[in-house]
Amino acid sequence: MKNTKKMRTSNFSVAYAQATDTTDLLLLDLSEFKNHKNEYTNIITEDFLLQNCIPVKQNFFYKIEQCDCSDHKRSVNFYEKGVGELYKKGRKFYLKRERATFFSDHDSGEYPAPPNALHNFDPDSHIIVKSIIPDQYLELFVYPNSVLCSIEPYTPTPVELEESTLVGRLNDSIQSIDKDELRQILTDQNIVGAVQDNTNNLLLNSKVVDLVHGDSRISTPLVHVKSIHSNSRRPKNPARGSLIFNDETGNFEGFDGNNWIPLQWGAR
Repeated sequence: MKNTKKMRTSNFSVAYAQATDTTDLLLLDLSEFKNHKNEYTNIITEDFLLQNCIPVKQNFFYKIEQCDCSDHKRSVNFYEKGVGELYKKGRKFYLKRERATFFSDHDSGEYPAPPNALHNFDPDSHIIVKSIIPDQYLELFVYPNSVLCSIEPYTPTPVELEESTLVGRLNDSIQSIDKDELRQILTDQNIVGAVQDNTNNLLLNSKVVDLVHGDSRISTPLVHVKSIHSNSRRPKNPARGSLIFNDETGNFEGFDGNNWIPLQWGAR
């Protein structure tokens, strides 16, 4: 699903469309419903237009009908069901079809669409695009690694989990949450607060804890340097300024870039 993190199955929205020289369809404005007499003519308003109901770059289930509208009667001679998303170019809205799930014609009825196949709609035909809720629940899992959620009442919404993400609610929508979005939810204050409130020992497997700011400091009543070193067992490739406790000699030692030097202390 590329960068799209959620999929919408809207109860109902509709638009007339026009075929282009690509597989994308151009969505037309409300005046098209006035120009073609059919069951939608007197009931469709701006509130029901597909481009006003479905946000751009959000996947949804569609049904595209290729119609014969002669004598003011609309008959469907072919339809395609699938998943796509809307995008805007200038002031115009387009439907980008990502995957077809079913085709249907007069001769064969409804049948599964071949893999990676999209129907070539006739540029001179009447095309209507609707948002739909799939008839079968298995269609809701058209994408792998998906979970079924509910963003709107009585409206199943599959959410595809991207790699290394969680399911969460952000900006009033259930979606795939990556590490940066998780940080937005938790906020730095929450993260720091969780560490501050922890009363257990913090055990880190990291080899280095690097405080990057020039004025960084560690303030604590007690610093414990583990006594694991000796004359024959000192750190390999130490950084200049490193400190150890030499358990063999009983001395703290500092590395000056070339040698380990015992630290000199005041009178005991």
